[in-house]
Amino acid sequence: MSYTLTETSDVMKIKEQEYSSAGKVQFTAFTSCIGILAKKKDKSEVIGIHLVMMSKDEEWFDKTAAQTVKNCLTTENYDSSDVLLIGCLSLWESDDRTKAGYAELKKLIQPTHEYQLADGIYGGEIESGKVELTY
Repeated sequence: MSYTLTETSDVMKIKEQEYSSAGKVQFTAFTSCIGILAKKKDKSEVIGIHLVMMSKDEEWFDKTAAQTVKNCLTTENYDSSDVLLIGCLSLWESDDRTKAGYAELKKLIQPTHEYQLADGIYGGEIESGKVELTY
């Protein structure tokens, strides 16, 4: 099996390994998770992707998973000049099982802003044409 992402219609409860887009999105609680918030090109919508260290199929986030995320963003027509990477970033960066995939993810998406956050519920919205982190 591979690390997969599934589109959800529940934009205010984007669960692990799910993504959605709207004017405002929110993830379910992060414990060891990270999220991506990216603006859609020519739209007032933000794309939210909720990433987990180990998938439901017990696959660790690796370089192939990073490419899956990049492909999702490309399919969703994201604006690469406005990408936030949020969540338990230092954990992903330091864990031997995820650090290569995390480094590849950063290389592929080139986030414009990074936010190290504690466990919690986060989201994003478009404010004055830019992605803004919400709590």
